[in-house]
Amino acid sequence: MVITREGFSQVVCNSYAALGFPAEAPWVYEFPNRMFVADSDLSPINENIDKIIYGLTKWEPKRKTKGITAAQKITVKGKDYEDALSKMHYMFLRYMWSDGLPLFPPTEDRVNWILRGTDLSRDTVVARILPGGRIASVESLAISLAMTAGRPEYLPVLIAAIEAFTEPEFRHDWMNATTGSVYPGVIVNGPMAKQIRLNSGYSFLGPNPNFPAGGPIGRALRIVFMDVGGAIPGIGSLSISGVNRYTNMVFAEDEDSLPSGWNPLSVDRGFPKGENVVTVVPACDYQHVMGANVSTEESLRTVLGTYGRVMGYPNTGMGRCGVDEKKMSGMVLLPRRTASGFAELGWSKEDVRKGLWENSKISWSEIKSAYRDDYIKSVIEQAGDVFVEGKPWPISRTPEQIVIAIAGGDQSGHASYVRFGGASNYEVASKGIKLPAKEKWDELLQEAEKEMGPIPLI
Repeated sequence: MVITREGFSQVVCNSYAALGFPAEAPWVYEFPNRMFVADSDLSPINENIDKIIYGLTKWEPKRKTKGITAAQKITVKGKDYEDALSKMHYMFLRYMWSDGLPLFPPTEDRVNWILRGTDLSRDTVVARILPGGRIASVESLAISLAMTAGRPEYLPVLIAAIEAFTEPEFRHDWMNATTGSVYPGVIVNGPMAKQIRLNSGYSFLGPNPNFPAGGPIGRALRIVFMDVGGAIPGIGSLSISGVNRYTNMVFAEDEDSLPSGWNPLSVDRGFPKGENVVTVVPACDYQHVMGANVSTEESLRTVLGTYGRVMGYPNTGMGRCGVDEKKMSGMVLLPRRTASGFAELGWSKEDVRKGLWENSKISWSEIKSAYRDDYIKSVIEQAGDVFVEGKPWPISRTPEQIVIAIAGGDQSGHASYVRFGGASNYEVASKGIKLPAKEKWDELLQEAEKEMGPIPLI
């Protein structure tokens, strides 16, 4: 039996299914939201005590059999292919297998084609996706990628992203079920990013037909979360706005444009330079930074100040995420000319990180006006050596908790800041990307070039 508050019965049933039971199995009784606040009226408990006793002592589920069920293949018929495709679209909506946008049919041939992107067997278990708790196999990932017009060479990134996403410290169960708007940001390093046409230049967070890989990969991630993980809005996920949850955020770092002495993000994360790596971050808020031109010491200080003001506005989750040195506070995205401007004035990547950290401190008056007293007290108790009463607070305990990545094309007028997390203590996770055997990989890349033309130089 489960007792919960109004509006959560579907979430409870979905979570119950994660334990291997039918979603309709638990006896759920909802109580008014007003009961779950301080000094609330608890009379509904007395008024409904007979129902609670019944649920605890007499109720039995309708379904009493147990076992593993395998999804069956379906056939969609229509008067012609276009009609069948339309019927598939509405069927997938009806059964909540779709994200709402049109899908490619995940036919057996198409899924087998996608599976060429890995040497892993199709039944290899990649992860268990919460809150629904179902198993994501290599085949189920290939099916999701097939539905989003993905290609075989995208599959290694999707597999690695799911592996990173489900690392325990990343807390993907919170991300998928939260009322907040956090979503995965996926950054790829290594030579394969360019090979699969993953964007690192102009419109790297948006659509680009010359570098299309990010959209299908990001959308496939969301379909995995919904179809395998059960993160259906209002049922398994209570994200109030669901911002950026169609395609998430998938891009490559512009490694070719890194200034001398600046390491790529993958090296910051502990991997050897030149290795194919995916890093997953808990993105929740995107901020546009104007005037990111760095050419003189004066402009450098201006950019640090501008960035600092964007990064340092009070946010209730900021202090909580910053007290633990394992938690990253946010990601600074610099276009290549802004990064080279810093470097030409003698600033290393670490110098920039520290400068941003210093310039993003929040005044004590803002802290007092934005945060509750008990919240301030809890942060000071955990990290009073940095978050000091009466003094400005930084956005994190150390500068190293700021992620820096280079992307955005050959301009410098605009940059971005991506805030992480919210009130939940998400961490950043990275995984190496496993490519298939070289001969197979080269063959896939040759096929892609034949179908889409040479990789553009822009």
